[in-house]
Amino acid sequence: MKRRTLALLLTAAMVLSCLAGCGGQSEPPAPSSDPAPVSPAPDASQEPGSRYAVTEPVTIEFWYAGSGNEEFYNQVAEEFNASQDKVTVVPVCGGNYAAINEQIIGAQAAGTGLPGISVVNYSTLPNYVQSGVAEPLDDYLADYQVDMNDFIPGFLSVGNYDGVQFGMPHGVSCFVYYYNKDILKEKDLPDFPTTWEEFKTWAMEVHKATGKPAYLMAANEKTVNYNMMQNFGGTFIKDDNTTGLDAETLKTHMREMKELIDAGAVEWSLDSSDILSSKFINGEVVSYNLSCTSYSKFIQNDFEVGIAWNFKSEDNISTVTGSYLFIPAANDQNVKNAGFAFLNYLCTPDVNYRWAKFSSYLTSCNSVFNDEAKMADIYNALPEMRNVYGNSDRMVSKPKTTKYDSGIKAYYTALSKIYLEGADFDSTWNDMVEEVNYILND
Repeated sequence: MKRRTLALLLTAAMVLSCLAGCGGQSEPPAPSSDPAPVSPAPDASQEPGSRYAVTEPVTIEFWYAGSGNEEFYNQVAEEFNASQDKVTVVPVCGGNYAAINEQIIGAQAAGTGLPGISVVNYSTLPNYVQSGVAEPLDDYLADYQVDMNDFIPGFLSVGNYDGVQFGMPHGVSCFVYYYNKDILKEKDLPDFPTTWEEFKTWAMEVHKATGKPAYLMAANEKTVNYNMMQNFGGTFIKDDNTTGLDAETLKTHMREMKELIDAGAVEWSLDSSDILSSKFINGEVVSYNLSCTSYSKFIQNDFEVGIAWNFKSEDNISTVTGSYLFIPAANDQNVKNAGFAFLNYLCTPDVNYRWAKFSSYLTSCNSVFNDEAKMADIYNALPEMRNVYGNSDRMVSKPKTTKYDSGIKAYYTALSKIYLEGADFDSTWNDMVEEVNYILND
């Protein structure tokens, strides 16, 4: 039943919850309310890809995120390069999404050095659309006669602005809790909890039995904070364009979190995700909250890794995040044609299925999600992903606004002052709410 729910849920949750806004600038085009954006009808009399065919041999770079993905992208590029004689794709790891964004901005400003195709975090995509950096894809999709109905509608719609497709889903993920099963078994401790009340007791028991923090939270990880904020009854931005971070339920939960931090049962850290991941891998902490994409890395270590869904008193939800493929608009047409040819290859169901199995990103193709044999193969390679796909009806989107980053930063900065510096809870919290409201209405 939950399999059938995924497309319906992500249509509603990821499209209707997306809000547009931009401080001090014109707003980007609003995300389309169409649950399944449709490209112009293809001309069946033409060979697919004939209008946007690559006319001269060309070498292009494909910028991707994460050095751990090198093996996959090198293999796929090699396959693509061998399948035709016009385009040579060179995969280049650009670092994380923030680093890639910086490089895109720099190359765009310099007028040279742009890749033929790149990944982009979906929260950054509105800026590329607004500033004209991203190439509209509808005509390419129609020319290649791409089956748009095979994409999970909610994932597809996030890349659609004012009825035009600018990004194609590629690395969609959500946030989960990882935990070290071996440590819990060794100390005869219960599995990861499912409610906040259970979590408070569990965290103290684990800390007492192991001397380690039961839970490590990445204090400066925006989506982790948003995910927990939502599960604790907060709202980043309401319909009246004010924040709901003053919710009493949220404040109560975060006061109780401080008690756990003060007791040593929870560690609130401003270190980078690489350092925090190393702490989890090295067994210095028992659990850690991060994107499901880290599972393919964690599972390679010498302890049994569990994935637990998000906890709350009622509806346990997780925030959907991830990346899209886009083509820089400033490149010449032959380079853009080459970029789309490789983009189309990456979006084929077979490559998407292999990517989901390799990376622990979520598949964006209905034909993969509904294929029991393919999903069984993914679960065989990544067994705990059953706990992710099995909760597909509890995935929601964070607000799609260019004010999100600065607003959430104000939120976790205030919490860090409270948790790490001993700042007064009420006055610091009230100042934070006032700051976020200023950001939202600037």
